[in-house]
Amino acid sequence: ARIDAAVREHVLSRDGMRCQVTDRAHVGGVQWAHGIRRGRLLTRWTEGNSFALCAGCHTFHSNNPEAWTAWLMVRLGTQEYGKMLALSLSAGDPDRVIEDTWNTSGAADRLSP
Repeated sequence: ARIDAAVREHVLSRDGMRCQVTDRAHVGGVQWAHGIRRGRLLTRWTEGNSFALCAGCHTFHSNNPEAWTAWLMVRLGTQEYGKMLALSLSAGDPDRVIEDTWNTSGAADRLSP
């Protein structure tokens, strides 16, 4: 739960509290969204798989996976999207991904008790 909170805070700050689809700030704030669904633990906390979205875009894209995939392919590029998808489907240690991704970004500092 602490890693979720730290990554969420980092991503929303990184994205300037603006929806990455509409490029607008929203009165109700933005939500942490995952490009590849969050149940895939190898990419759940990967920075390139995390975006700030307004509630409307988050709901729309959650209910329209083809539109979401198309947006991701444009946003990340086809090759990077393919790498992210392959990582999400691979066997590996999620703890290692957390260490590799967040120890260099500074977000890991917010995990300290």
